[in-house]
Amino acid sequence: MQRLKQIYTDKRVIILVVFVVFIFLMMDLNTRLSDLRRLSIQRDQMQTDVYQLEETKASLMKQLAYATSEVAVEEWARVYNRLAQPGDQIIIPKESGGVTPTPVIVETPVARDVQKWEVWKALFFNE
Repeated sequence: MQRLKQIYTDKRVIILVVFVVFIFLMMDLNTRLSDLRRLSIQRDQMQTDVYQLEETKASLMKQLAYATSEVAVEEWARVYNRLAQPGDQIIIPKESGGVTPTPVIVETPVARDVQKWEVWKALFFNE
């Protein structure tokens, strides 16, 4: 009987130890899962930032390629500085010597203050 009691007590101690170890393992798993979630969110944010930076870099490289091209120089010279190449026919419009037309002034209607009794009168009598 004593032997049986001793075995029963030993089993309880072993089960208790296994249960405590299981609790610690579950706590560690919970910590690792929360770290995994936090790091996954950070990874997704970083991937978004990297994609945006790559797109910005591509756009800037495109602008740099255009700025160093012959087309950009031609546009700058002709459009912004109004330069001409040999053989171009330059057309300069003359100013008209006529009279400048006078602008027509359109008066904007001004709202007038209406009394409350006038509003009620217009509502009931349809004026």
